[in-house]
Amino acid sequence: MSIKSVKFRGRHNSRLAVLFLVTGIAALVLFVVLSVLSAIRGETPLSFGIAGVTAGIISAAGVAGSVIATRERDIYMKVPIAGMIINGISMILYVIVYVLGIV
Repeated sequence: MSIKSVKFRGRHNSRLAVLFLVTGIAALVLFVVLSVLSAIRGETPLSFGIAGVTAGIISAAGVAGSVIATRERDIYMKVPIAGMIINGISMILYVIVYVLGIV
């Protein structure tokens, strides 16, 4: 029996996992942009805070969505795990910044 005669199920990248990986990268980039702009300007407008809170919420949803994406069948696991890691890092950064901002 040769390897060509055996039929394997094809794996694929989960669309949900790719979506949350992209949102995690966007949230991380937004964190860097907001941090740099805040450092340059000093006093920042309210829109920076709204953008930060929104990105933090999106990061939290990204972690949850990536966990859900890992439960799909026949997918590559690297993309959902990368989404969990990147969204988790950005969510932790947002929480740290806002806790330090309150204190």
